[in-house]
Amino acid sequence: MVEDSRRIRVNGAELYYDVGGEGRPLVLLHDGLLDLRMWDDQFVAFARLYKTIRYDRRGYGNSSEQNRPFSDVSDLYRLLHHLGIDEAYLLGISNGGKVALEFALEHPGMVAALVLVGPSLGGYRPSDEKQRRVSEILSVARERGTEAGVEAWMEDPFYPPAKDKPAARERVRRIARENLPRLLSVPGLREEPYPPTIESLSRIVVPTLIVVGERDDRDNREIASLLASRLPRAEKKVFAGCGHLVNLERPEQFYSFVVNFLDERGLGSPSDPLPS
Repeated sequence: MVEDSRRIRVNGAELYYDVGGEGRPLVLLHDGLLDLRMWDDQFVAFARLYKTIRYDRRGYGNSSEQNRPFSDVSDLYRLLHHLGIDEAYLLGISNGGKVALEFALEHPGMVAALVLVGPSLGGYRPSDEKQRRVSEILSVARERGTEAGVEAWMEDPFYPPAKDKPAARERVRRIARENLPRLLSVPGLREEPYPPTIESLSRIVVPTLIVVGERDDRDNREIASLLASRLPRAEKKVFAGCGHLVNLERPEQFYSFVVNFLDERGLGSPSDPLPS
């Protein structure tokens, strides 16, 4: 149900994006390893209710590589301005959730609601255990190649879909194989906001849904609880049995929960039926 697949020049880079559907704008922000294809199922479903936008952030998928300092917030702002969108719902997973929070602070009038799935958080210090685990996986990729690195990710106890979800696991594996080489070859060029987001959470006053998987790692579950306690209009939903990528493990339940959250606050499109 893609109405439009295009590229746009922003801040010295080219971003690839899809637009589908009509209604209130909803932007889907992918995580830090995959790209816009992680939203394939949700994009089709959400486009029946909303004007749904997804894009490859700089350095991912079909967008330009990271070859100069850049701001994810500025990239998203330029994309929305190009599309003539003054206000949108932002749905971000992991690092995409981090971008959504940063955007809500810098452009509060452009955000109607947030949905944050296992979000990262600027200014939050990862545990030593998480830093060690991620470092070991990246070392495998650098020393033994992309294939070995992706398989190390797939054996992580928290990140990939459960082993009884073979189709979802294969999607993650396929997309990760394409993105990991680019991520390993790029130095840290992303500009981080100052002060860090964790110090400014009380300023984010839009309705916010925080989703986290029950078997996601301790840091992500802690961030979800911290956001639920500090964001003035937040609520948290824990998906039993899920890891980090809730939208891939429970796509139907995830979709329904997000739509209901928006509808109950008068933010969605309650007159439209749920997709069958």
